Amino acid sequence: MVTRLPPLNALRTFEVIARHLSITKAAHELHVTHAAVSQQLKQLENYLEISLVERHGKRISLTDIGKTYATALNLAFANIQQATENLFNKNDNVLTVSIPTTLTLRWFISRLHSFQSLHPDIEIRMSTSELGVDLMRGTIDLAIHYGNENDWPELHKDFLLHDYLFPVCSSRLLDGSKKIDLHKDIQRYKLIYVSAELRSEDWSSWLKAAKIPEPPKSACLYFQTTMQALQAAQSGLGLAIAHELLVSDDLQSQQLIAPFSLKVKTAKNYYLVCPERTLRKKKVKVFRKWLLNEFKNLQTS
Repeated sequence: MVTRLPPLNALRTFEVIARHLSITKAAHELHVTHAAVSQQLKQLENYLEISLVERHGKRISLTDIGKTYATALNLAFANIQQATENLFNKNDNVLTVSIPTTLTLRWFISRLHSFQSLHPDIEIRMSTSELGVDLMRGTIDLAIHYGNENDWPELHKDFLLHDYLFPVCSSRLLDGSKKIDLHKDIQRYKLIYVSAELRSEDWSSWLKAAKIPEPPKSACLYFQTTMQALQAAQSGLGLAIAHELLVSDDLQSQQLIAPFSLKVKTAKNYYLVCPERTLRKKKVKVFRKWLLNEFKNLQTS
């Protein structure tokens, strides 16, 4: 008896399309072009002689058969990933954690010694990214993601912390004063912007809440990353807009100060996410417990 097995590349492509319900996002995850993803989908549908996807302009949805098939494929690929992980990660004491680069440098590293002192037998391997990772592929155990509660429906998630925006600066910028008048004095200082896409609207959100018009570009400084902008603020070059968690240590040490009381709650928050199947692993359990406690202490301090 000959078993009919569709092309594996086409199966993998459809599984990714089904998770994202987006050709564009699937192409990004698979590191191929939009056209290549569409071609693989068409090849699979031709092979099976059924429609798996319905198109609604730029949006897509799964047919009933497509939904059933996608569920089976997701389970199959998850089993393959887990089996592969078991082969190559025989040492259950190696924990791979993905955290955005800026959060790693400005908050996580200074606390890592606490975890290591409690669990010296667990080896932490860091993966840093500002765009997040696909945890269903099996190479990352856990991740701290920044987003909305419904962003990762296929993953277990723990809420960590609400996020707030507010300006920060060096105390020497204010001639020793720790507070300045919001509407009278803010125009005296350079505003430091982050030009990266993920942070480019931060100042706009805060200024709108403060009912202050955005300054002309000549009154601003622009840096590519949050790290650069906060370093510029520490150097006394102007006011940078900050996400509270990223400057919590600097505020405590007074390397930076928050001259205004106004904080703007963002639409996104911090979450610890991981595949459901990894929750039973001892290394994941202990790290999750430790990290949740760190954030609990942060909120009560």
